[in-house]
Parts: sequence; C-alpha cells; structure tokens
Amino acid sequence: MAKTDAMVAKAKEKGENRQKEVLSAIKQMKKRGDKITFYSVQKTTGAAKSYLYSNDVVRKAIEEARSNRVERSAVSKDALIKIQAEKIKSLEQEIKDLKKDNTESYKARYERLLEENETLKLQLRTAYDY
Repeated sequence: MAKTDAMVAKAKEKGENRQKEVLSAIKQMKKRGDKITFYSVQKTTGAAKSYLYSNDVVRKAIEEARSNRVERSAVSKDALIKIQAEKIKSLEQEIKDLKKDNTESYKARYERLLEENETLKLQLRTAYDY
C-alpha cells in the first residue's frame, strides 16, 4: 500500500508541476503580447488540448487571458480612433491654412505684377511720347 501511496503522490506532484509550467507559459505569452488561445498554449507548452480544457485552473487562465485581450483591444481601438480624429482635424486645419496662404500669395503676386505693368506702361509713354 505504501508503494501505491508513493505513486499517487508522484502523479499528483507531476500534475502540479505541469500546471505550474503551463501557467508560467501563459504568463510569458501575455508579457510578449502573444495571442492566447487553447491552440497557441498547446503549441507553446506541448500540453494536450484535452488537458488544457479539463484542468479548471488552466482553462480559466486561458479564458481570462483571451477576454482581457479583447478588452484591451477595444480600449486600444478607441484610443487609436481618438488619435486619428485629432490628426484629421490637425491636417484639415493645415490644409485650410495652406489654401489661405496660397490664395494670399497669388493675390499679392497679381497685385505686384499689375503695379509693375503700370510702371512699365508709364515708362513706355514717357520714352515714346504717346
């Protein structure tokens, strides 16, 4: 009977070690920003999918990591939308300013050329008396 108790204890220890290993791998995957799914955890750890689904602690850790990723994505998406909206406003204002500067520039150039033209006409009249 002592032999069976030792085998049971060894199996229990092996299961606990495997669970710690899988949970550690999930933690590392989170840090790296990896997508966490049952499949990706299975590929990373080599654990059987049936183990990942049947172990309550591991299954909850994977499901929680998946749901947190979705929440982060929604928050990130909102932040990106806000940043893009501000950028669009900024660019629209820049375009408006450039159009205004551009218009004033052509207008000023036109007026300068008109003045220069009048001056040249006056010089021609003076030179040729007509």
